[in-house]
Amino acid sequence: MRGSQKGAQGAKVADTGAPTVLILMYHAVIPTRLAVPHSCFLERGSFERRLRYVQSRFEIVALEEALERLQADRRRARLAVLTFDDGYQNHHDIVLPILEQARCPATFFPVSGFVGTEDTLWFCRVHRAIALTRKDSVVWDGAVHGLASGAECARATHRIQEALKVLPQPQLLERVGELSRVLGVDPEEPIAANSHHRMLSLEALQRLAESPWVTLGAHSHSHAVLSLLNTADQAQEIDRSIEFLERTTASRCNLFSYPNGRAVDYNAVTLQHLAARGVYAAVTTEPGLCRPTTPPLELRREAHEPWVPGWLFRWKIRRLTTRRPGDVPAGRGT
Repeated sequence: MRGSQKGAQGAKVADTGAPTVLILMYHAVIPTRLAVPHSCFLERGSFERRLRYVQSRFEIVALEEALERLQADRRRARLAVLTFDDGYQNHHDIVLPILEQARCPATFFPVSGFVGTEDTLWFCRVHRAIALTRKDSVVWDGAVHGLASGAECARATHRIQEALKVLPQPQLLERVGELSRVLGVDPEEPIAANSHHRMLSLEALQRLAESPWVTLGAHSHSHAVLSLLNTADQAQEIDRSIEFLERTTASRCNLFSYPNGRAVDYNAVTLQHLAARGVYAAVTTEPGLCRPTTPPLELRREAHEPWVPGWLFRWKIRRLTTRRPGDVPAGRGT
């Protein structure tokens, strides 16, 4: 699914030798900061500042163009790609207008099973339950997690998520429900239309697909970690997500984003099935730049948490792209 607008209108980028592509990974973009921070939820102002900085140092292009130029070596410019995982309603309500105003292309990877529903992803249920509970602490799997402050809740959310994500999907969902009930929160309560946990409506997904600045790719049907599934279940997760997007948008889907995205979260079975489905590019969450030698089904992405201050975000990007290991952070602007 290819947007017609290839590259962003922005600053010229100097010749840097062999081409590289920086793929940035985002999830939700929300109006204001949350009382309980979470790695998936970035405040709008921070996103806009980061976007302006990336525009000043890179040529932002669609993912397909970046891969074509990476292989053809047509221009020796530094290229950047924006990607957004999961399919939150704020991708339509907040991100799309920003991209259109900035004239920046991006690729969105919605989880097909949640589009048009009042449900949300399991880790959003964990975050929501911890944010809403009236408890000051919770004992979970033998560990005591403080919940008296936003910072404590954020730490508890992260630790519990990390423990849960290694479980097979049925057991994971059962445990998320159990945690919610322990915290006094209904694990099946519909997600409100104005919630930052709300997933894309069908109409919003179709509006994204119509934008010349947007490309869509699949991100599985339920966000299950694929390497934990057998061959048949992997195929079903991938096929249902691709077929849903193709049916909904009447366009070919040949891009994919791995749920969780680490090298251990997919395997040779995954790669073989994606190739058989005609998927020619897939993104991971393994950090680093993409180069001509990077396997197209194992593209690297950079993620920078919402709590990383602007000066540190800029330094990390400079250090990554200029490859100066001795650089030290300087200048703590906003």
